[in-house]
Amino acid sequence: MTRNSQSDALASFNSKWVLSAAILVVTGSMALLQLRVETAAFFAMVCVAAIQFGYFPKRAYLTGNPERRFLLAARVRWILIAVGVLAALVASRGNLNPVRLLIIAGAALWLGSMNVFVIFFANQPSVPRKMLLYVYYIADFWLALSLVIVGTNWLVVAGVLCLAAVNTLLLDPDRDTRLLAIVTLSAVGLLFAGIPPQARAFSAYLAVVIVFASFGSVFLTREAMRLRPTTTPKASVSDAAVSRS
Repeated sequence: MTRNSQSDALASFNSKWVLSAAILVVTGSMALLQLRVETAAFFAMVCVAAIQFGYFPKRAYLTGNPERRFLLAARVRWILIAVGVLAALVASRGNLNPVRLLIIAGAALWLGSMNVFVIFFANQPSVPRKMLLYVYYIADFWLALSLVIVGTNWLVVAGVLCLAAVNTLLLDPDRDTRLLAIVTLSAVGLLFAGIPPQARAFSAYLAVVIVFASFGSVFLTREAMRLRPTTTPKASVSDAAVSRS
């Protein structure tokens, strides 16, 4: 691929990223009509998802090596865990009791241990990469379910589900429709099952945000793979690794 064609590919991808991110951010910003800590936290997580679902495929597929996508995902997740813990501590500074501190520490320990687990097995050629996708999503979904059990605001739970969907679907260059269905239906199902029937409009709004984030991740991953250079020496090796996973 020539320098001009590579620049055109990057420009094309960036324009689609900006458009997709704008749709997601505008949709998520509707929660700010009632400005509270929870709505701000939800909007912040939606913004992170909008950044991540373009940054990751650009780095992992368009300009990077898809074979190393799990290592990149692990680094991103470490950053998200650290930022999430810091944000939770700041938001709870006026009411940081031992129980809340234990919940924050437990969530960080759970996500961190799952990250180490996936990093270890991602380096084992005999382990199917598809299985690791489900490990990541089950870990994130279990966190969201635990937050529901301890009484966390549904906006925060929806933000966690949004990031969980994006983090999982970005790691699937094959764009498996079954994985997309499992991720979206489980997240939407938890919202409609847990939120009271009197707030169906609220449930539907949160579900729409998660669906937009999920399909945006799949769309931008597809575009990154489509625009990815195919004439570089590493391309055949990377493509073979992707097909095996």
